[in-house]
Amino acid sequence: MKSSDLLRESLLNLRRRPLRVAFASGGVAVGALAVALLLSLGAGLHNFVEAQTMAFSDPVELDVYPEPKASVGDIVSFAMGQMGTPAKPMEEEQKEEQELMRSFGRVRPRFTAEQIQGISEIEHVAVVERQQRASIHSISVEGNKSRFRADLRPTYSGPQIALVAGKAIDPESQTQEAILAFQWVESFGLKRPEDLIGKTIQLTISSESRRRERFMPYEKDSKKFQDFPVVVVGVTGETIASRSVFISRRFAETLSKSKAQLRERLKKDRESERNEDEERDRRERRDEEKKKDAKKGPRSLIVRAKSKEMVPLVKTRLKDLGYGVISLEDKIGVIGRIFLVIDAVLASVGIVAFLVASLGIANTLIMAVHERTSEIGLWKAIGATNKSVGLMFAFEAAAMGTLGGLMGILGAAVLGLIGNEIAGRYFLQNVVGYQVFVFPAWLILSTVALSTIVSLLAGILPARRAARLAPVAALRRDG
Repeated sequence: MKSSDLLRESLLNLRRRPLRVAFASGGVAVGALAVALLLSLGAGLHNFVEAQTMAFSDPVELDVYPEPKASVGDIVSFAMGQMGTPAKPMEEEQKEEQELMRSFGRVRPRFTAEQIQGISEIEHVAVVERQQRASIHSISVEGNKSRFRADLRPTYSGPQIALVAGKAIDPESQTQEAILAFQWVESFGLKRPEDLIGKTIQLTISSESRRRERFMPYEKDSKKFQDFPVVVVGVTGETIASRSVFISRRFAETLSKSKAQLRERLKKDRESERNEDEERDRRERRDEEKKKDAKKGPRSLIVRAKSKEMVPLVKTRLKDLGYGVISLEDKIGVIGRIFLVIDAVLASVGIVAFLVASLGIANTLIMAVHERTSEIGLWKAIGATNKSVGLMFAFEAAAMGTLGGLMGILGAAVLGLIGNEIAGRYFLQNVVGYQVFVFPAWLILSTVALSTIVSLLAGILPARRAARLAPVAALRRDG
């Protein structure tokens, strides 16, 4: 028998027992629905995290480290971040951070001036700068006594994430304006993002380094601190970078210079309080420290390529020189590996439903073999081979699996649309561009393929049983 004849006969046999086939395919559909719905949930979350990472990252930037192998912890830390949690008061976070800092015992190497100069001379490199260009001690808002830690984000082109209130800022402007992440609404005790627009927040810098200032308590009117009033002009949608404060690149440079001036001014004040002998000793020690510090460079750099197309070339060249390099693609790759584990866990739940459904397929076909014993004997009597009979039952199993897979993915899509509508209306009003359930093409095709394969495997035993029936015995059993 030809394959087309076997397929046609298989479909006719399925039509003869519609109720039994419907129940068997329905079991597969439940498994397919569970797998598709759970994986679509993972796909939606994956797309959201990846989009957020790309929205807050510049595709032409490379994070460069003196070590040949960049720290995986740096990438994972970037990928996970604060996971969208609102900022807590500084006193609470300082206790947590002190415990965290104790876990970092190894001193990382620094770049030398010669290395930085060599990197800047690499072809297609546009800018080389320190990893942290500007930092602040804390922020506060008018009418709220609490102070909060914030992630200052100098922007070259403004945040790529959409705004839910206000307007964008000019990256080249010196005006003291800022765009805040949506979660600051909750941290500041407000109700709507519109309530933040026009408010004045205080960006506070300190005389200490970024690492030390994290544990400094704020002292009002202290010479160690300087406040900058900033007007909030925009609020982003909810993001995983929940503590972001976007300011223009030029204003960030102003903050950096002010921080250096504040540090220098405090040094002069301390010097004036000492007598000449002490001052002389202090000056000598300071000169020695400056000589040592001059030899110290940054522990990491940001290298900007001239264009997105040049990033792979610059990255390869930096790696050839022995540096550790992390690109936006590397960060997204870490996120992808994290979600592979999540997808595997989610899929395993649906696989259990598939295994239960496979028993229904096997039972249906075993009963079909028993009921059609004489029919099988007749086929063999007129020349059908064992292979042809086995293939016919295998086609029936695969057809039921394909039908169940299509029913499952259709049901999952309908539930996904309903879930997205409910989430968008009641839970995710301020999350821009996020769908809870996403059904990419690979998910649809893989679900149907998995349904077909599982059903086909479940039909192997009944198909082999049918193929082994002897023609004479089969015909005699019916008589």
